Amino acid sequence: MSLSSQHIEKLEQIVNEVSQREGCVLYDLEMVGGPGHRILRVYIDKGEDLCVEGKPSGATVDDCMNVSKSLSLLLDVEDMVAGGAYELEVSTPGLERVLKLTWHFEKAIGQTVQISANCDLTAPEGYVAKKPVKSLSGELVLANDEVINVKSGDFIWSVPRNYIHKAKTKFSFEHPGAKKAPKQKKRK
Repeated sequence: MSLSSQHIEKLEQIVNEVSQREGCVLYDLEMVGGPGHRILRVYIDKGEDLCVEGKPSGATVDDCMNVSKSLSLLLDVEDMVAGGAYELEVSTPGLERVLKLTWHFEKAIGQTVQISANCDLTAPEGYVAKKPVKSLSGELVLANDEVINVKSGDFIWSVPRNYIHKAKTKFSFEHPGAKKAPKQKKRK
């Protein structure tokens, strides 16, 4: 049994309140599985204004545990998850996080992202495509409610938000703008 949009909205409100009490924000939530094994997944994060030593910090294992304990009790008392038994999982969105909301994209500016579109993307001026482009990866350089800009190679792609089917950050060991170290020759 899937949850109605009203149930989801009420769940989001409760989860957000509990998360904020614990110094976190609700990043996303989803109900997965089917009859007999449903899982309510709650993803929490720290807000941009919550920094440690001047750097944004993510939610910790302790944050997840505290939100899980508070949320579990509250959801059971309020009987918010209709349809029988379910498991509650509380975690961070991870390094390669899904981007859905405007603030998700804004927080990811400067990071490498992977975008899949639901239609062909309009190529930037000067870009010669061998085939239609429906996905791209690169550095996210701008994000708002209407559009995101992704720097891929020497080009900046402007992607309308309503074209985006799926978007997520991509973890890499180096900064998207960093130059690779020159390869060293092997000694014989």
